[in-house]
Amino acid sequence: SSRPLELSLIRGGAVEAEPIVDGSYVYFPTGRVLATWDYRRANRPLRTGTTAPAEGVINSLVRQGNYLYATWRGYDGTSGVAVYSLAKPGNPV
Repeated sequence: SSRPLELSLIRGGAVEAEPIVDGSYVYFPTGRVLATWDYRRANRPLRTGTTAPAEGVINSLVRQGNYLYATWRGYDGTSGVAVYSLAKPGNPV
């Protein structure tokens, strides 16, 4: 289809940060978790993993080497960085 991908339901909250594309995998920050989708078959993407929740809503995401770094902010003003290993790219932990 020529229509862009539309996110209509996101578990864990709204998308606050841009997704990261790495080969056939796309890492979507959705509220407090990252959802990993495999797009090898573009007409049938497959969700391959969801991380444990960060301590707040993810507001920025960057990849460096074999890691994803996600900054988050809690509703109470706390903030921090969650680090996810890409040793298994389809299921970061």
